[in-house]
Amino acid sequence: MERKRYLSDDGAGTESQRKYAVLATLTNVFTRYGDSPWRVVGWSGAVIVASTILLQVATKGVKTCSECESVTDLSQLLYFSVVTFTTLGYGDYQPAGAWAQRIAGVESLVGALLVALLVAVLGRRATR
Repeated sequence: MERKRYLSDDGAGTESQRKYAVLATLTNVFTRYGDSPWRVVGWSGAVIVASTILLQVATKGVKTCSECESVTDLSQLLYFSVVTFTTLGYGDYQPAGAWAQRIAGVESLVGALLVALLVAVLGRRATR
């Protein structure tokens, strides 16, 4: 109830209390207050699927390094998305076009953050 009051527009709560309320809300959305690694895994899967769909619909897809031709096959785009999300970077596929590069960059940053968040949640559960 306090978080809702801090986030309301009636002026209740200080700036630091509002920041705390926003952080607590985000923690609940992504990890259920640090108790659910499955929620982090779910968000990770959602990011991978969303990136795959964006690569197929909004861009030219990816291109193979050896043949330099665009690939828009869903299974190969999913493979590229997983490799990008986990920041492995095998190098067998490259983003084809500027928007595909932007999507891959954002996906790799979000992937690194979500993997770190998963490790933190698992560490928290292990210490209880």
